[in-house]
Amino acid sequence: MKHDDVLELISAIHLGIRRYLQIGLETQDLTLNQNRLMMLLSQRPFLNPSEAAELLSCDRPTASVIIRNLEKKGWLSRQPDPENRRRVRIVLTDAGRAKTRQTLAWGRKFKGEFDPTEMFADSEADPLKQGLEKINAYIVNRLRELAEE
Repeated sequence: MKHDDVLELISAIHLGIRRYLQIGLETQDLTLNQNRLMMLLSQRPFLNPSEAAELLSCDRPTASVIIRNLEKKGWLSRQPDPENRRRVRIVLTDAGRAKTRQTLAWGRKFKGEFDPTEMFADSEADPLKQGLEKINAYIVNRLRELAEE
């Protein structure tokens, strides 16, 4: 197998998993990024929009659209930052916290029915995991190098 084939296969697997999760999240009236933002906010009191963009690996205008759409659904609100009035904080509303709990419960069931690694014995999964960790470490290091240039 050529190295390019490995990366293509990893990409196809990633896209397939994302598509599977997106189809499921549509039943919850959420996109992957909306769900990710709500889960991030469930673990902290607030985020500002630029932090949200960074954590979602998207640009600020895209994060603003995600925030605005969740705001329209009543699951997020914007509040002035008391430390810097020019900034805003995004927080989960009570309805957003309830939606997050509901989505977490749904996700446990939905993901529990989906395990693409179930056919692997531990003796097969461990080397696969080690190889993928090497690829990930390589990518992280290359990204770090790019950031330093």
